[in-house]
Amino acid sequence: MYLLDTNHCSYIINNTPNVIAAVQSRSTNDIGISIITYGELLYMTEKVFT
Repeated sequence: MYLLDTNHCSYIINNTPNVIAAVQSRSTNDIGISIITYGELLYMTEKVFT
């Protein structure tokens, strides 16, 4: 299992090619995020869109 942190998710959102390639080479069942990362992403989204 691969646990992505907020930085990894930010790289994916910003289309960083090497991070996207690494994630795409894994099964979607092997990738996850923590509830903390989920909360941080929600917080970042609210800051951008409010």
